[in-house]
Amino acid sequence: MKWILLIIILGVAEVATISQLHSMFGTRDLVVLYIVTTAVGALFLYLKAPEFKAAMKATKGIQKKLKKRAKNPDYKPTLKEIEKLSPMVFVGLYVPALVLIAIPGVISDLVGTLMVFPGLSSWLVRRQINKAIGNAELQP
Repeated sequence: MKWILLIIILGVAEVATISQLHSMFGTRDLVVLYIVTTAVGALFLYLKAPEFKAAMKATKGIQKKLKKRAKNPDYKPTLKEIEKLSPMVFVGLYVPALVLIAIPGVISDLVGTLMVFPGLSSWLVRRQINKAIGNAELQP
């Protein structure tokens, strides 16, 4: 539900931004801005592509192990197992960033670029892992 709300907010922000930018710059400059923001986002995606490929390989191995263990209804992941999920979290960050950069628009390009920006993407992955660890520690 929160993803749908986020997409709606992003769409409204995109439309509002487009109309403001069009009145400020004009059509030609707005098209150039679209191309530049998409190119910058694509560059960061390209730079993160090797990390994405490695994370995809690691994710496949992690998924196989988790499927076997999750069949047991009493299974609870350990903190070490949760920490090893960072490749899966990175894949979950990279794919939406790819989609956002592919969607035409300045705001979506900026959000997608920020998601794969070198220091920020590492911080987002660590943040999600720390959240998962905190949730696991709260479980009885």
